[in-house]
Amino acid sequence: MTRRIFLTIVAVTTLAVVLFGVPLAILVNRRIHDDAVIELQRAASAAAVALPRDIADGRPIELPGRDPGLRLALYDAGGRLVAGSGPAQADPVVLATADGDVHDGVVGRERVVAMPLPSDVGAHRVVRAAEPRSEVRDRELRTWLGMVGLGVFAVGLAAVAGALLARRLSRPVVALRDASVRLGEGDFTLTAPHSGIPELDDAAAALTTTAHRLGATIERERAFAADASHQLRTPLASLRLAVENELVAPRPDPTVALHDVLRDVDRLDETVTSLLALARETSRPRDPVEVDGLVREAAARWQRPVNASGRMLRVDVTRRVAPVLASPMAVATILDVLLDNALHHGSGGISISVAAAARSSVAVVVEDEGTIGVPDGTLFARRSSHARDHGIGLALARSLAEAEGLRLVLATRQPTAFELILPGTA
Repeated sequence: MTRRIFLTIVAVTTLAVVLFGVPLAILVNRRIHDDAVIELQRAASAAAVALPRDIADGRPIELPGRDPGLRLALYDAGGRLVAGSGPAQADPVVLATADGDVHDGVVGRERVVAMPLPSDVGAHRVVRAAEPRSEVRDRELRTWLGMVGLGVFAVGLAAVAGALLARRLSRPVVALRDASVRLGEGDFTLTAPHSGIPELDDAAAALTTTAHRLGATIERERAFAADASHQLRTPLASLRLAVENELVAPRPDPTVALHDVLRDVDRLDETVTSLLALARETSRPRDPVEVDGLVREAAARWQRPVNASGRMLRVDVTRRVAPVLASPMAVATILDVLLDNALHHGSGGISISVAAAARSSVAVVVEDEGTIGVPDGTLFARRSSHARDHGIGLALARSLAEAEGLRLVLATRQPTAFELILPGTA
């Protein structure tokens, strides 16, 4: 790219110099010839003025002439050389002055100007001024060499400017290419460099935006994989337990066991759907739901594993609360995370309660008798050193709550109590 820009600038400059220099050279050449004629006319005029008033008596005549390259001559009416340096007989340029006008032309190797003397001087006389054509050619050559030198200087200056410009343009392009390579290699944190060139900066901004969007998308997909593996363990364990119990002690009516299995399968399907929606940030309609029913269902799902661990699960939904706007699947998933966290990382009895909160909202509190010693800033952080102690479920629960317009906070540290606040329908 650098080479192409450099060659393009040099070629354009050379073409411009040629297109401008050739007509200019022609004009300058004409101007040099015109100036030469004017100078000869001035010399002839000066010689005519210096001649004596009466030149008919045959006295010697001296013509002025200080320029060694200039030849002055005086001719009579018959075309004979009277004085000065010139051909013995008048040339065609001198003879042409018979009409009384000044004439110029090229005779042999000389440029000639012939000027008739005023009529009051006496008989017809003509002053002839001539100089070698080589002097005009020398002036032309010097002028052309100067123009060629100026053109070469212009092309050289354009070459230097082209090299600098090519380097100036190629550097951000190379940097943009390197950033694209890094993006292709999986570096989604890159920020394309700013160059000061609007078009390249627009491309760099688009590349940076694309990288960040791809990074966010891949991060969501990774989070989905981690969240799914975490959240699917509970319904899978329930499904396995139901099948194993049925194999050990079959019930008379097999449809009962099948309905239990179907409920667990539906639970798996709803969990995957909710996690996919969270990972893809798709909005879902929110209809009014009864919180107490969701709490009782969550308690029913966790009653058996809590009892199997030798602990108790208490449910307090005696106080009637208004319906809330939320996704039942999201609320159920958050409650499962909180109950799982209390079972595996808490101690003592577990309680889940529902109460009215400010501004017609509803608060669901999941509490155990343990103690949280993790800083608030890392408690809900995904995959931090502290988050591993509490699984990745709390990070999922916080993300899911925020995506649904809910709020999940740590209410107290001792005993450990998490509070899920849901907006009311009013």
